[in-house]
Amino acid sequence: MIQDFICNLMGYYLENKHQIVFESTNWWFLRLLELARVAGWIPLGTLLVDSTNWNKNDYESQSGQFVSMDDAEKLFSILTHLITTHKSIEGKPIAIQSDEIEMINNFLKFIKPEGVRNCCGFFIK
Repeated sequence: MIQDFICNLMGYYLENKHQIVFESTNWWFLRLLELARVAGWIPLGTLLVDSTNWNKNDYESQSGQFVSMDDAEKLFSILTHLITTHKSIEGKPIAIQSDEIEMINNFLKFIKPEGVRNCCGFFIK
């Protein structure tokens, strides 16, 4: 119980190429990824500079891995669809709470900042 509480306090620090930062608790960021996957996001995989044995499916270890612009674009598209329709891309209803919508909107502003044409790739730290 205490361990779960402490883990929830620790967080994710994401940074895009514009030096814009998105900070989140562990729980919220993992929930965001879960909602994206349930809605139909198929991750392209992360990259880690200077690592030949990198697990590209790692979006959670906070090792400084990079999420590409293409993957960020897919995340943006899926999450925008989700908060607009409350459905997956296959049309299955997804229960989503107002605080989750707010968190997703903040994340969407991070990966596609106002005035920026394309989604930004980002580092997970």
